[in-house]
Parts: sequence; C-alpha cells; structure tokens
Amino acid sequence: MAAFHHITPFGIESGRQKRTGGYRPLADAARTSYIDFVSLNAPEIEQSREQISVTAKAMLSGNCSYIEGVRAIRGLFESACIDQFDEPFVAFVAIDSETDAVPVGRFRELWQPDAKVRFKEEWSQAEDYAQSLGEPACRAVIAWIERHPTYGS
Repeated sequence: MAAFHHITPFGIESGRQKRTGGYRPLADAARTSYIDFVSLNAPEIEQSREQISVTAKAMLSGNCSYIEGVRAIRGLFESACIDQFDEPFVAFVAIDSETDAVPVGRFRELWQPDAKVRFKEEWSQAEDYAQSLGEPACRAVIAWIERHPTYGS
C-alpha cells in the first residue's frame, strides 16, 4: 500500500491507497476540519459575498453588463463558499454557459473592428438573454446574501 498526501482547501489529507482504490485516513486529528477552514476564512467569505451583492446591484442598475457581471460573480463562488448549483446561483452558471463565446471587457477591445461589427447583433442578443435570466437571479442573490452574509448564517 502506498501512502499519499493530498492538499485540499480543508487542510492536508493523508491516507493509504489500497489496491481496491479505497481511501483510509491515517490520522483524522491531523487534518484540518471544514469548520476550521470556514472559521479561519470567515472575513474572506463575507467579503466575497458582499462583492457578489455589489456586482448584482451594478448589473441591475445598468452599470455592469450582465455577461461581464455573471463572469465576475462566478469567479467568487468558491471564496464565498457558495454551491453554484444551488438556487438562485445556478442561473449564473446557465448564463455563463450560454454566453461563453461572447468576449467582454478588454478582450472585446482586442477584436478587429470589422469582426466587432459582424458579431455586434449576436453579442447584443446574448446580452438580452443574459439580462432576461439574470435580472430575477440578481434580485434573488441579493436577498439571499442579505440573509446569509457569512457561512452558516
């Protein structure tokens, strides 16, 4: 049996790999628990959730495109300890998946002018789709974060 160490967000997991592919912890006491991880990172979780709320509000007010906002919010799910497949967050996954070919921000600026003209209508339709699905999701996310500003609240 070969020993292994695996670094996770929850600490270092150690174990022995059996020929059957099973996992057996060597010392549970040596591993950092998930609760310890969350406790140590409570300020980061709260800050990430606040940034999600701020971004959602910017989307609703028209200060941020829905596609760009969705990508920013999805980038914060892990640090906010949010499961992206839970309601109301799964809508952001759907929007991102359906609009992943649309360049935004500085990446769009790198496109050739004639290509921007050619794809302008397609990008506009994608933004309209993102807004139609994203608007109610933004409202729901803001309300969820107000109820759950930190992990476990």
